[in-house]
Amino acid sequence: MPNIKKSRLPNNVVLIPNAVYLHFNTLDDHTFPLDEFIKSAQATRRVIDDINTQIFKGNLDYKIIVIPPEDGTFLAKFGLLLATATGIATFLNQSAELLEREVSISFIQSLTDRTPVQLAEGLGKTVRAAIEAKDEKVATQYVGHVISQCTKGFLEKTEAELLRSNINPENFKEAYKARNEIYQVCIGNPKIMGLGFDPTSNFPIEKSSFASRIVSIPEKTDEDPWAHQVINVRVESPNWNRYGNRKWLGKFEDDDKDKEIYFSILDEFFWEEVGRQSIPLKGIDSLVVQWVRPRHRGRQDAVVLKVLDFNGYKVSEALTEAEVKDFLAKSSHILEADEQNTNQLSLDL
Repeated sequence: MPNIKKSRLPNNVVLIPNAVYLHFNTLDDHTFPLDEFIKSAQATRRVIDDINTQIFKGNLDYKIIVIPPEDGTFLAKFGLLLATATGIATFLNQSAELLEREVSISFIQSLTDRTPVQLAEGLGKTVRAAIEAKDEKVATQYVGHVISQCTKGFLEKTEAELLRSNINPENFKEAYKARNEIYQVCIGNPKIMGLGFDPTSNFPIEKSSFASRIVSIPEKTDEDPWAHQVINVRVESPNWNRYGNRKWLGKFEDDDKDKEIYFSILDEFFWEEVGRQSIPLKGIDSLVVQWVRPRHRGRQDAVVLKVLDFNGYKVSEALTEAEVKDFLAKSSHILEADEQNTNQLSLDL
């Protein structure tokens, strides 16, 4: 028998096996329609594309490859084949810097409920530590682990959980569309009873929950007068008189610049918490809010629909896109008035 040598990957290419899993719990786990598998694989790639943009600024040049499932299961295993023009070592060094950015740390923690350092605990080293030790194998495994866990978190979390972290359909439209397609595959196949994201028999998304994972994605146009955002706001001047004429004044970051904005707070539960003196106050208060504000107006007053977080204190759950759309349909005539009378507004959806 001839001696067949195993093919080697070029020096600028590395395989990260089993980086991402889609585990379908099916009544007949030996077969799966090819078109549904291809659609799921393509959708998974688009989710990874958005994660790549957010964390690695799109520098992760990769291909998804399919790793054959084991007998008796339908576990879709996707490996990442990284290819870099500068070589793996240079890419990993750049990745270490990108992973250490505050925006990357916040994004990763929002999707995985762990910091990048905590994600590295199972591997023993962070990318930075692996690079300093010249351990490219661990460093590349870590990059794959970050992608895997962020993809799992995005597919598994509810819409409300994602919105709380400002991971919304407006900013991550393609990823949300792809996520919808994966769950539409699940809904359309009566044999799929659950969906998991690892090789175990744990299927956190049951058949009864598939429909609730479909997210309404508004088609925004330049003419759309209202911006809907979940955003961090630093309070410059509060107004604890709910029915007073004066509004809150705060600052938020827009295009890497601090901008001032006046806003009112409509969240009923927030005001109930204020009455109970449950809201923790500081010298400078920091909020995470869900608001709507006009896109084209000199003075851009906003209306806060929900206060999600006040100085680290969890307050309300975010509204869904459909609920925001319903609110705007009922209230746009009041919002468009020169002097908004927010006492006339209601979140009775």
